[in-house]
Amino acid sequence: MGRPRKNPQPEVSVPENKPETKKAAVKKPASKTKTTKNTPKKSSAKKTTAAKAEKIKRVQTDSDIFALDIGTRTVVGILGHMQNDQFCVDSAVSIPHTRRAMIDGQIEDIDEVAKITGKVKSQLEEKAGIELTRVSIAAAGRALKTRCASIDADIEEKESVTEDMLKSFELEAVSKAQSMLNEEVKDEKTSFYCVGHTVIRYSIDDYPIKTLLGHKGKKASVELIAAFLPSIVVESLYAVTDLNGLDVISLTLEPIAAMNVIIPPEVRLINIALVDIGAGTSDIAISQDGSIVAYAMATVAGDEITEDIIKRYIVDFNTAEEMKQSSIKGEVSYKDILGFEHTITAQEFYQSLFPAVDLLADTIAKTIVSANGSAPAAVFLVGGGSLIPELPKCVSEKLGIPENRVAVGGKSAMKNVSVGRTKLDGPEFV
Repeated sequence: MGRPRKNPQPEVSVPENKPETKKAAVKKPASKTKTTKNTPKKSSAKKTTAAKAEKIKRVQTDSDIFALDIGTRTVVGILGHMQNDQFCVDSAVSIPHTRRAMIDGQIEDIDEVAKITGKVKSQLEEKAGIELTRVSIAAAGRALKTRCASIDADIEEKESVTEDMLKSFELEAVSKAQSMLNEEVKDEKTSFYCVGHTVIRYSIDDYPIKTLLGHKGKKASVELIAAFLPSIVVESLYAVTDLNGLDVISLTLEPIAAMNVIIPPEVRLINIALVDIGAGTSDIAISQDGSIVAYAMATVAGDEITEDIIKRYIVDFNTAEEMKQSSIKGEVSYKDILGFEHTITAQEFYQSLFPAVDLLADTIAKTIVSANGSAPAAVFLVGGGSLIPELPKCVSEKLGIPENRVAVGGKSAMKNVSVGRTKLDGPEFV
């Protein structure tokens, strides 16, 4: 599959060289009692490669679904298959970045992110015995732009609407949305890719209908919302997959993917806001009257909490992350950058974070209201940032809705998904 649709501007070149793996030379001390022949010895890296090759039984097929979430703090890989309209997870791997290679959902160090992504891919290959060559990825909504567009198609002399005709109608509407955006940003240097769209409404002869497939009439209408991201966001994701020998077969927006897991079409009659709070961005999707009607994003997310911990307790980034993930009960122990060790109660620790949590909740609430026009009936929080204590309560207060109308969506909230024996039970995996 080629790159997503974008402005007709020169395409950003993607580096094709793969990241080098430097091997450390290990020198063993010479024996005083025994001389040995100078024979070459296999390195541990070669042994690992050989062992992995023995475990690979076959190449990835169409039924093997490999998906990557290349996040600001963690890279998560999922391998699964479809069975009776249900996605079944066969295995999953999650590896955190060793340093801040991504900021606010944007890849800053391509080689470093490619290295972690490669580890995720290799572990999944070893678990499944499958050589992975194709992947589906989701992009965070950094600098997201959305445009609504609708088209009318004359079908008076045609037979019933086919799937190919429907795809053609939708593509025409996406192209119209792209043209609208192109006109608005024509004076900017940034080009934008279309990374996904969702249909708001189908109509046949001005009669709203669930799907156009199989219907006949004089006029078919499609109204949709298309999502666009700057080329640098998308091309950096492609650079990482290219360096790992992966062809991207589908690309979508993270809140679109999360919506399909938490809020399937049959639930979208309710005005619900889904907020995917990662480390770098808070991505929002809103449903109403059976459709997804809006997308939005905020660059305030989990990292803002981490940065507050860094400044408040004088610790490095990794220590701050560990402190943030401490249990809400008991004590929090840490060592500051000066080498002094400290222990405080968890209650004291989380109370100190309240200003940062309050700011995050306020930003999320304002972004929801801006996209929705008013407070929604309910809110689902997903992503690792949704685990921040007291955040659901703060969001409900900011929106002026009952506290029991803001929930953290984990395993129990996932629809049409079976996680099997994996440990994908938290909101961070949605």
